[in-house]
Amino acid sequence: MWSWKRLMVAGAGVFSVVLMCFGGVVQSAVVTTSGGAISASETVSSKRVECSHLEANTHHEVVDVSETALHVANVFAAHGYSKAATAGVLGNLQAESGMRADRAEIGGGGFGLAQWTPRSKIRVWFDAHGLGNVPDSDVEGQARMLAETAESSFNNVYLSQVQAEGVSIINGSLKDTWLKTDDPQVAAIAWMAGWERPAWASRNEQFRRTQAMMFYQQLGSVSFTAQPGVVSSSTGRNDSCQTPDTNSNAATVGTVGGAPQRGLSDFGWMCQGSQHICSASDAGVLYAHLEAGHQCVWYAWNRLAMIHGMDGWNWVRGNGGEIGRNVRNQPGWTVDMSPRPGDGVSGNSAPFSGPPPGHVAVVEEVVNDASGWRIRISEGNADGSASWNSYRGDRWISKAQAGDILFFRHQQWK
Repeated sequence: MWSWKRLMVAGAGVFSVVLMCFGGVVQSAVVTTSGGAISASETVSSKRVECSHLEANTHHEVVDVSETALHVANVFAAHGYSKAATAGVLGNLQAESGMRADRAEIGGGGFGLAQWTPRSKIRVWFDAHGLGNVPDSDVEGQARMLAETAESSFNNVYLSQVQAEGVSIINGSLKDTWLKTDDPQVAAIAWMAGWERPAWASRNEQFRRTQAMMFYQQLGSVSFTAQPGVVSSSTGRNDSCQTPDTNSNAATVGTVGGAPQRGLSDFGWMCQGSQHICSASDAGVLYAHLEAGHQCVWYAWNRLAMIHGMDGWNWVRGNGGEIGRNVRNQPGWTVDMSPRPGDGVSGNSAPFSGPPPGHVAVVEEVVNDASGWRIRISEGNADGSASWNSYRGDRWISKAQAGDILFFRHQQWK
């Protein structure tokens, strides 16, 4: 199940949000209130950023430094999105709803922060993701829905219109432009054209751009692990983030040992070793988060600690499919497409296809194969139940089947 917890530390000026995401990841993001950063307790009247360049025909307020904006920013940061990309979303939400999760479009069917149409989309998504008892006007639920459907909801219907404005498009894709740009105004245009897709004649583009820049300037204390790419002016290609490291060593043949090679079964075998997971109530040591059940993220980090010990490294936040991307920006981590026994492996598409959170597992064995290599993985939540009995250790994947999965390892792992 999913829930939010808020903690206000008296006198410390700290707002902490603990997010339990579908896919088993538990995130914690902290926003301080010193130095002019956004405060969760500040209201619309007490802190507002003025703007003299708004379009005359917009009916929404200028940027309100609100708790709602903080919720959304923290959720997107926790899901591995950059500061620029997040600011672009916030600028659009300000234009769409005035940053109100309960806003209903007058005379239309739009509702919520992003003015989903029809409104029933929110209820359907909530019900499918453990939020059946949560009202569709819930800020936290809508923020999570935004982040977890962000990339899957893009298209390029308005690509030619954006290109005609002279916007530099990355990889011929509005989604890639939103993900990779370091300019919050470009991110706002990409999100508007690729995700929101309002009627082009009444899109209020300048308002969205201006609001995105204002939010960007106010998000200095939110912890963003992802960094935007640097776009080459000659090719438009994202040279720093588009592909994983390709100069790493080839696949390393071998096996780790210790994880049972069997189909669906329980995690009781993890009672051995440092994590001491002996029953369904044991959360483990390195990644002691069972709030969302025995998810793939919970399993992968605790299994990697069993293999490599816990000295000199720590887990990196993110949903299963995001971890391979997120660790790339952290000191000491290597990401590539060449497996080694004891690696983590992460992806969002086949063979790890599924809902937006994707999947993460552990490479137990690497053997030679006609396609180049073949790996056996161990994984949690293998059947989607996130139960004590959702371990699996007998799945084999060849290089030919690997798609865009990423292998990751820390320099402290031997």
